[in-house]
Amino acid sequence: MVAKDYRRTSGPTYRFLLLALVLCLPACEDQTAPTAANPPSGGLAAVRVVVNTSTPGPEIPADFLGLGFEMPVMADPHLRSDPVLEQLLRNLGPGTLRFGGNSVERMLWKPAAVSRVPLFQLTPADVNASFDFARRIGWRVTVTLPLTPTDSSTVNEAAYVVQHDADALLAVELGNEPNLFPLNGARSPGYTVDSFTTEFDAEAAAIRERAPQLPIAGPSTWCTGGGAWFDGFMNRTETSLAFTSLHFYPMGVPAPAGSEEAATVENMLSPALMARTSLCVDSAVVSARAHGLALRVDETNSAFGFGKPGVSDVFASALWGLDHLYTLAELGVAGVNLQTGTSINGGLSCSGIYLPLCTENGRWTARPLYYAMLLFHEGAIGHIVPVQPTEDLSVNLVAHATVSDDGVIRILLIHKEAGPGAEVTLDLGHPVQTATVLRLLAPSLVERDDIQLGGSQIGLDGNWAPSSLDTIPSEAGLLRVTVQPASAALVTVGR
Repeated sequence: MVAKDYRRTSGPTYRFLLLALVLCLPACEDQTAPTAANPPSGGLAAVRVVVNTSTPGPEIPADFLGLGFEMPVMADPHLRSDPVLEQLLRNLGPGTLRFGGNSVERMLWKPAAVSRVPLFQLTPADVNASFDFARRIGWRVTVTLPLTPTDSSTVNEAAYVVQHDADALLAVELGNEPNLFPLNGARSPGYTVDSFTTEFDAEAAAIRERAPQLPIAGPSTWCTGGGAWFDGFMNRTETSLAFTSLHFYPMGVPAPAGSEEAATVENMLSPALMARTSLCVDSAVVSARAHGLALRVDETNSAFGFGKPGVSDVFASALWGLDHLYTLAELGVAGVNLQTGTSINGGLSCSGIYLPLCTENGRWTARPLYYAMLLFHEGAIGHIVPVQPTEDLSVNLVAHATVSDDGVIRILLIHKEAGPGAEVTLDLGHPVQTATVLRLLAPSLVERDDIQLGGSQIGLDGNWAPSSLDTIPSEAGLLRVTVQPASAALVTVGR
């Protein structure tokens, strides 16, 4: 059992807990998991979860969820008018759209003279359509500009956005993953965080001469290996920031087999991966907080390289996604944008691997990761509250909990392996009468299509409503919930 606590653990104690968790993790096998009609029988692992609502942690912002796109998606016709896509995003509540990615540095603002061969030329009509789309669903937009301090087109683009779309603008970012510039050829091998900060501040100053009130965010560094860049930038920049931004992918398609970043189902669901995520992101949260700023992880997904088939597009990715989102919320992250796209050219087609939702032949498909976002929206309401470790570490089951302003307690239980099932005893520190359980189920960890949340799938029109909720009575003031292998269960107490 991996029990989450919003308070930071570090030093020798952390290393001891991580070792114990790794040693107790059974192999993640591609076995069939029970459905609601076929519950597990016998051999249930006994797990106890103590939920402490007396010491609430960070409040989860209402617009925590978001999607990230490569820049060419700003010209995608689906952002002109697509009621199904709009409904799919409305299901997630208020959120944010980020347009960025590696395509940023090869994007040109169309009214400018072409100074280099571009991947994509962005037009005012593209910008208008993207912001109009965001307004219709009640979301806001982050736009990433190329880091080209001597190119006036970036200033012109920023000025245009402020003039026409300031009401729906979250921020403008300058550059995408600058700590990778020396590696991907965007800058010379001698490019440093000092070089980057100088360029960033120069471009920000030029933009604010035209648009003084423009919200600017950064540094958009890659977390792995980039911690020093994030902190170095924060200590050097003279630009007033709206918030800070960070990118993180715990796995990678090109990562070698056997490495900690290898894109496998077993790796994705391991406690070690989530512990590594926490360490990487928490360092940026601490640095941002020291400067009085919030942190948004505005580009993330399971595996860089646009995802791996059989890992990033199967039900296991939904279980990872839930744990990932809650873990970042517990660290105090202000928002998360799950990256989409088929390649550097963007695209929302179902040829993409890690997209939460995609379109093919005029029909939208909700991928497993979308169901994770939807269940997060249902459960991550109010303040994070800590859950205490249990007596049984023999099952890879994760617990998260929140309490909302009206006193409703929501506990998410994620069983991250194919077996055995678990009988979870919930101790809230006071007697309770009943609770409801909303279940996320699939036939196996590697299922792609047959995903159900509350007994229902996403409709062809983009709508969703649960068709089945379990009601469980308490026993001596405690709740006992059976959690099927390879599944998630949201327990709601108080309503």
